[in-house]
Amino acid sequence: MTKKKSGIFFSIAILAALLGICYYVFRDKLPEIMNTISGVPAATVAAILCAGMVYQLIDAAMCLVLLRSRVPALTYGEAFGLTMTGVFGLVCSNSIVTIPLQSLYLHTGGLNVGHTVGLMTVKYIFHKATVFLLALVLLLFNFQWLSASVPGVMRYLLPGFAVCFAIITLLILLCTWDKLRLLLYKILDRLPDRGRFGEKKAGWRESIDLMYTEMHFLLPQKRRVAAIMALNALKFMAVYAVPWLALRALGAAAPGFGHTALLTALTWLIAGVLPAVSGLGPLDVAFALLFGNFAAQSDVSAALVLYRASTYFVPFAVSLPTVFIMQRTVTRRLETKRSAE
Repeated sequence: MTKKKSGIFFSIAILAALLGICYYVFRDKLPEIMNTISGVPAATVAAILCAGMVYQLIDAAMCLVLLRSRVPALTYGEAFGLTMTGVFGLVCSNSIVTIPLQSLYLHTGGLNVGHTVGLMTVKYIFHKATVFLLALVLLLFNFQWLSASVPGVMRYLLPGFAVCFAIITLLILLCTWDKLRLLLYKILDRLPDRGRFGEKKAGWRESIDLMYTEMHFLLPQKRRVAAIMALNALKFMAVYAVPWLALRALGAAAPGFGHTALLTALTWLIAGVLPAVSGLGPLDVAFALLFGNFAAQSDVSAALVLYRASTYFVPFAVSLPTVFIMQRTVTRRLETKRSAE
Protein backbone atom coordinates (compact mmCIF):
# COMPACT_ATOMS: atom_id res chain seq x y z
CA MET A 1 0.00 0.00 0.00
CA THR A 2 1.38 3.40 -0.96
CA LYS A 3 1.77 6.27 1.48
CA LYS A 4 -0.92 8.27 -0.34
CA LYS A 5 -3.46 5.43 -0.01
CA SER A 6 -2.50 4.98 3.63
CA GLY A 7 -3.11 8.70 4.23
CA ILE A 8 -6.54 8.51 2.58
CA PHE A 9 -7.57 5.47 4.63
CA PHE A 10 -6.27 7.12 7.79
CA SER A 11 -8.35 10.26 7.14
CA ILE A 12 -11.47 8.19 6.47
CA ALA A 13 -10.82 6.23 9.67
CA ILE A 14 -10.55 9.48 11.65
CA LEU A 15 -13.83 10.74 10.21
CA ALA A 16 -15.54 7.43 10.98
CA ALA A 17 -14.19 7.50 14.54
CA LEU A 18 -15.50 11.05 15.08
CA LEU A 19 -18.91 10.08 13.75
CA GLY A 20 -18.83 7.10 16.11
CA ILE A 21 -18.04 9.37 19.06
CA CYS A 22 -20.93 11.66 18.16
CA TYR A 23 -23.25 8.66 17.85
CA TYR A 24 -22.14 7.44 21.28
CA VAL A 25 -22.73 10.87 22.84
CA PHE A 26 -26.17 11.38 21.28
CA ARG A 27 -27.28 7.74 21.03
CA ASP A 28 -30.05 8.03 23.63
CA LYS A 29 -31.49 11.15 22.00
CA LEU A 30 -30.65 10.28 18.40
CA PRO A 31 -34.16 9.14 17.29
CA GLU A 32 -35.72 12.28 18.77
CA ILE A 33 -33.01 14.49 17.25
CA MET A 34 -33.37 12.94 13.80
CA ASN A 35 -37.14 13.21 14.02
CA THR A 36 -36.78 16.93 14.83
CA ILE A 37 -34.32 17.55 12.00
CA SER A 38 -36.43 15.55 9.51
CA GLY A 39 -39.08 18.27 9.72
CA VAL A 40 -36.65 20.81 8.24
CA PRO A 41 -36.59 21.08 4.42
CA ALA A 42 -33.52 19.46 2.86
CA ALA A 43 -32.53 22.72 1.15
CA THR A 44 -32.56 24.54 4.51
CA VAL A 45 -30.40 21.84 6.13
CA ALA A 46 -27.97 22.07 3.22
CA ALA A 47 -27.81 25.86 3.60
CA ILE A 48 -27.06 25.53 7.34
CA LEU A 49 -24.37 22.93 6.68
CA CYS A 50 -22.74 25.17 4.08
CA ALA A 51 -22.93 28.23 6.36
CA GLY A 52 -20.07 26.87 8.48
CA MET A 53 -17.76 27.03 5.46
CA VAL A 54 -18.25 30.82 5.30
CA TYR A 55 -16.09 31.00 8.42
CA GLN A 56 -13.33 29.02 6.68
CA LEU A 57 -13.52 31.13 3.51
CA ILE A 58 -13.16 34.37 5.48
CA ASP A 59 -10.41 32.83 7.60
CA ALA A 60 -8.53 32.06 4.40
CA ALA A 61 -8.84 35.74 3.38
CA MET A 62 -7.49 36.76 6.79
CA CYS A 63 -4.65 34.26 6.43
CA LEU A 64 -3.89 35.75 2.99
CA VAL A 65 -3.62 39.28 4.42
CA LEU A 66 -1.38 38.07 7.24
CA LEU A 67 0.98 35.93 5.16
CA ARG A 68 1.34 38.44 2.35
CA SER A 69 3.40 40.49 4.79
CA ARG A 70 6.09 37.89 4.09
CA VAL A 71 4.91 36.26 0.84
CA PRO A 72 3.49 38.98 -1.46
CA ALA A 73 2.83 36.45 -4.24
CA LEU A 74 0.67 34.16 -2.09
CA THR A 75 -2.68 33.34 -3.74
CA TYR A 76 -6.08 32.94 -2.11
CA GLY A 77 -6.10 29.27 -3.13
CA GLU A 78 -2.87 28.67 -1.23
CA ALA A 79 -4.23 30.54 1.81
CA PHE A 80 -7.39 28.42 1.67
CA GLY A 81 -5.25 25.30 1.58
CA LEU A 82 -3.42 26.46 4.71
CA THR A 83 -6.74 27.09 6.47
CA MET A 84 -7.97 23.62 5.56
CA THR A 85 -4.69 22.18 6.82
CA GLY A 86 -5.53 23.81 10.15
CA VAL A 87 -8.92 22.08 10.17
CA PHE A 88 -7.32 18.76 9.24
CA GLY A 89 -4.64 19.12 11.91
CA LEU A 90 -7.20 20.05 14.59
CA VAL A 91 -9.28 16.94 13.97
CA CYS A 92 -6.49 14.43 13.38
CA SER A 93 -3.98 15.55 16.01
CA ASN A 94 -5.65 18.20 18.21
CA SER A 95 -3.55 20.81 16.29
CA ILE A 96 -0.20 19.13 17.08
CA VAL A 97 0.76 18.66 13.40
CA THR A 98 -0.93 21.81 12.06
CA ILE A 99 2.02 24.21 12.12
CA PRO A 100 4.54 21.58 10.90
CA LEU A 101 2.29 20.80 7.90
CA GLN A 102 1.73 24.47 7.13
CA SER A 103 5.43 25.21 7.55
CA LEU A 104 6.39 22.45 5.11
CA TYR A 105 3.94 23.74 2.50
CA LEU A 106 5.10 27.35 2.74
CA HIS A 107 8.77 26.33 2.96
CA THR A 108 8.54 24.48 -0.34
CA GLY A 109 6.94 27.66 -1.70
CA GLY A 110 9.92 29.73 -0.61
CA LEU A 111 9.08 30.96 2.91
CA ASN A 112 11.49 30.33 5.75
CA VAL A 113 10.13 27.80 8.26
CA GLY A 114 10.83 30.17 11.14
CA HIS A 115 8.68 32.90 9.62
CA THR A 116 5.82 30.42 9.17
CA VAL A 117 5.92 29.27 12.79
CA GLY A 118 6.05 32.86 14.02
CA LEU A 119 3.22 34.02 11.75
CA MET A 120 0.94 31.11 12.67
CA THR A 121 1.51 31.86 16.35
CA VAL A 122 0.68 35.53 15.78
CA LYS A 123 -2.45 34.38 13.90
CA TYR A 124 -3.52 32.47 17.02
CA ILE A 125 -3.04 35.59 19.17
CA PHE A 126 -5.28 37.67 16.86
CA HIS A 127 -7.81 34.83 16.84
CA LYS A 128 -7.92 34.64 20.63
CA ALA A 129 -8.10 38.43 21.00
CA THR A 130 -11.07 38.63 18.61
CA VAL A 131 -12.98 35.96 20.57
CA PHE A 132 -12.41 37.97 23.76
CA LEU A 133 -13.27 41.39 22.31
CA LEU A 134 -16.41 40.26 20.47
CA ALA A 135 -17.72 38.48 23.57
CA LEU A 136 -16.98 41.55 25.69
CA VAL A 137 -18.65 44.02 23.30
CA LEU A 138 -21.75 41.85 22.84
CA LEU A 139 -21.96 41.33 26.61
CA LEU A 140 -21.77 45.07 27.34
CA PHE A 141 -24.75 45.71 25.03
CA ASN A 142 -26.79 42.78 26.37
CA PHE A 143 -25.70 42.34 30.00
CA GLN A 144 -29.10 43.03 31.58
CA TRP A 145 -30.87 40.69 29.18
CA LEU A 146 -28.34 37.91 29.84
CA SER A 147 -28.45 38.24 33.64
CA ALA A 148 -32.25 38.06 33.54
CA SER A 149 -32.53 35.29 30.94
CA VAL A 150 -29.60 33.01 31.84
CA PRO A 151 -28.70 33.76 35.48
CA GLY A 152 -26.90 30.43 35.87
CA VAL A 153 -24.21 31.40 33.35
CA MET A 154 -23.04 34.46 35.24
CA ARG A 155 -20.72 32.45 37.51
CA TYR A 156 -18.85 31.13 34.46
CA LEU A 157 -18.27 34.53 32.86
CA LEU A 158 -15.63 35.96 35.18
CA PRO A 159 -13.39 32.84 35.06
CA GLY A 160 -13.90 32.61 31.29
CA PHE A 161 -12.99 36.24 30.63
CA ALA A 162 -10.16 36.19 33.19
CA VAL A 163 -8.44 33.09 31.77
CA CYS A 164 -8.85 34.26 28.17
CA PHE A 165 -7.53 37.74 29.04
CA ALA A 166 -4.57 36.23 30.91
CA ILE A 167 -3.63 34.02 27.94
CA ILE A 168 -3.85 36.92 25.46
CA THR A 169 -1.94 39.32 27.73
CA LEU A 170 0.85 36.82 28.35
CA LEU A 171 1.24 36.06 24.63
CA ILE A 172 1.21 39.74 23.65
CA LEU A 173 3.77 40.65 26.32
CA LEU A 174 5.89 37.71 25.28
CA CYS A 175 5.86 39.00 21.70
CA THR A 176 6.43 42.68 22.50
CA TRP A 177 8.12 43.16 25.89
CA ASP A 178 11.84 42.49 25.66
CA LYS A 179 12.34 42.31 29.45
CA LEU A 180 9.88 39.44 29.73
CA ARG A 181 11.60 37.65 26.86
CA LEU A 182 15.01 37.99 28.56
CA LEU A 183 13.50 36.83 31.87
CA LEU A 184 12.17 33.70 30.20
CA TYR A 185 15.61 33.09 28.70
CA LYS A 186 17.11 33.17 32.20
CA ILE A 187 14.48 30.75 33.46
CA LEU A 188 15.16 28.42 30.54
CA ASP A 189 18.92 28.61 31.17
CA ARG A 190 18.35 27.37 34.72
CA LEU A 191 16.54 24.26 33.54
CA PRO A 192 18.60 21.02 33.41
CA ASP A 193 20.55 20.44 30.21
CA ARG A 194 19.84 16.73 30.35
CA GLY A 195 16.62 14.80 30.06
CA ARG A 196 13.41 16.06 28.49
CA PHE A 197 14.03 19.69 29.51
CA GLY A 198 17.41 19.70 27.82
CA GLU A 199 15.88 18.46 24.58
CA LYS A 200 13.14 21.10 24.57
CA LYS A 201 15.04 24.19 25.79
CA ALA A 202 16.39 25.14 22.39
CA GLY A 203 12.98 24.70 20.76
CA TRP A 204 11.23 26.84 23.37
CA ARG A 205 13.82 29.58 23.02
CA GLU A 206 13.52 29.52 19.23
CA SER A 207 9.70 29.72 19.43
CA ILE A 208 9.92 32.78 21.70
CA ASP A 209 12.33 34.44 19.25
CA LEU A 210 10.08 33.71 16.28
CA MET A 211 6.95 35.12 17.95
CA TYR A 212 8.84 38.23 19.02
CA THR A 213 10.32 38.80 15.55
CA GLU A 214 7.06 38.37 13.65
CA MET A 215 4.97 40.50 16.02
CA HIS A 216 7.48 43.38 15.84
CA PHE A 217 7.55 43.04 12.05
CA LEU A 218 3.73 43.11 11.81
CA LEU A 219 2.68 45.75 14.37
CA PRO A 220 4.01 48.79 12.42
CA GLN A 221 1.76 47.73 9.50
CA LYS A 222 -1.36 49.25 11.06
CA ARG A 223 -3.60 48.82 8.01
CA ARG A 224 -2.72 45.15 7.77
CA VAL A 225 -3.39 44.62 11.48
CA ALA A 226 -6.75 46.43 11.19
CA ALA A 227 -7.69 44.28 8.18
CA ILE A 228 -6.75 41.10 10.06
CA MET A 229 -8.89 42.07 13.07
CA ALA A 230 -11.82 43.12 10.85
CA LEU A 231 -11.76 39.83 8.91
CA ASN A 232 -11.52 37.91 12.18
CA ALA A 233 -14.59 39.73 13.53
CA LEU A 234 -16.47 39.07 10.27
CA LYS A 235 -15.70 35.34 10.28
CA PHE A 236 -16.86 34.99 13.88
CA MET A 237 -20.11 36.85 13.25
CA ALA A 238 -20.67 34.45 10.34
CA VAL A 239 -20.21 31.38 12.54
CA TYR A 240 -22.23 32.97 15.37
CA ALA A 241 -25.17 33.11 12.94
CA VAL A 242 -25.27 29.31 12.50
CA PRO A 243 -27.13 28.53 15.80
CA TRP A 244 -29.65 31.27 15.00
CA LEU A 245 -30.27 29.74 11.56
CA ALA A 246 -30.53 26.24 13.03
CA LEU A 247 -32.97 27.16 15.80
CA ARG A 248 -35.12 29.19 13.39
CA ALA A 249 -35.21 26.31 10.93
CA LEU A 250 -36.28 23.93 13.71
CA GLY A 251 -39.10 26.25 14.70
CA ALA A 252 -37.71 26.80 18.20
CA ALA A 253 -38.51 29.94 20.18
CA ALA A 254 -34.97 31.26 19.78
CA PRO A 255 -33.88 34.76 20.86
CA GLY A 256 -33.09 37.39 18.23
CA PHE A 257 -29.91 37.39 16.18
CA GLY A 258 -28.03 39.79 18.49
CA HIS A 259 -28.82 37.75 21.59
CA THR A 260 -28.03 34.48 19.81
CA ALA A 261 -24.69 35.94 18.69
CA LEU A 262 -23.93 36.80 22.32
CA LEU A 263 -24.78 33.28 23.50
CA THR A 264 -22.58 31.76 20.79
CA ALA A 265 -19.73 34.18 21.55
CA LEU A 266 -19.87 33.18 25.22
CA THR A 267 -19.98 29.53 24.16
CA TRP A 268 -16.68 30.05 22.31
CA LEU A 269 -15.21 32.00 25.23
CA ILE A 270 -16.09 29.40 27.87
CA ALA A 271 -15.13 26.46 25.63
CA GLY A 272 -11.82 28.12 24.75
CA VAL A 273 -10.52 27.96 28.32
CA LEU A 274 -11.50 24.34 28.95
CA PRO A 275 -9.58 21.23 27.79
CA ALA A 276 -10.86 19.56 24.64
CA VAL A 277 -10.06 16.59 22.42
CA SER A 278 -9.94 17.61 18.75
CA GLY A 279 -12.36 20.42 19.51
CA LEU A 280 -15.01 18.13 21.04
CA GLY A 281 -16.41 18.45 24.54
CA PRO A 282 -16.47 21.89 26.24
CA LEU A 283 -18.24 23.67 23.38
CA ASP A 284 -21.07 21.13 23.45
CA VAL A 285 -21.56 21.54 27.20
CA ALA A 286 -21.44 25.34 26.97
CA PHE A 287 -23.89 25.32 24.04
CA ALA A 288 -26.43 23.24 25.96
CA LEU A 289 -25.98 25.40 29.08
CA LEU A 290 -26.58 28.69 27.28
CA PHE A 291 -29.26 27.74 24.78
CA GLY A 292 -31.15 25.32 27.04
CA ASN A 293 -33.00 28.24 28.61
CA PHE A 294 -34.71 29.22 25.36
CA ALA A 295 -35.76 26.01 23.63
CA ALA A 296 -36.83 22.44 24.33
CA GLN A 297 -34.02 19.95 24.95
CA SER A 298 -34.76 18.13 21.69
CA ASP A 299 -34.51 21.40 19.72
CA VAL A 300 -31.26 22.38 21.48
CA SER A 301 -29.75 18.94 20.81
CA ALA A 302 -30.85 19.07 17.15
CA ALA A 303 -29.43 22.60 16.78
CA LEU A 304 -26.17 21.44 18.34
CA VAL A 305 -25.93 18.54 15.88
CA LEU A 306 -26.53 20.93 12.96
CA TYR A 307 -24.04 23.42 14.38
CA ARG A 308 -21.37 20.75 14.84
CA ALA A 309 -21.98 19.33 11.37
CA SER A 310 -21.82 22.81 9.82
CA THR A 311 -18.73 24.09 11.64
CA TYR A 312 -16.82 20.86 12.25
CA PHE A 313 -17.63 17.89 10.04
CA VAL A 314 -18.31 19.70 6.76
CA PRO A 315 -15.02 21.67 6.97
CA PHE A 316 -13.17 18.48 7.87
CA ALA A 317 -14.70 16.67 4.89
CA VAL A 318 -13.61 19.57 2.65
CA SER A 319 -10.13 19.49 4.19
CA LEU A 320 -9.50 15.88 3.11
CA PRO A 321 -9.21 16.47 -0.66
CA THR A 322 -7.63 19.88 -0.03
CA VAL A 323 -4.82 18.44 2.08
CA PHE A 324 -4.40 15.60 -0.44
CA ILE A 325 -3.90 18.16 -3.23
CA MET A 326 -1.47 20.12 -1.03
CA GLN A 327 0.48 16.94 -0.37
CA ARG A 328 0.86 16.37 -4.12
CA THR A 329 1.97 20.00 -4.55
CA VAL A 330 4.60 19.65 -1.81
CA THR A 331 5.86 16.39 -3.34
CA ARG A 332 6.13 18.00 -6.78
CA ARG A 333 7.99 21.01 -5.38
CA LEU A 334 10.45 18.80 -3.50
CA GLU A 335 11.09 16.67 -6.60
CA THR A 336 11.68 19.83 -8.67
CA LYS A 337 14.08 21.13 -6.05
CA ARG A 338 16.03 17.86 -5.96
CA SER A 339 16.28 17.70 -9.76
CA ALA A 340 17.52 21.30 -9.85
CA GLU A 341 20.26 20.46 -7.36
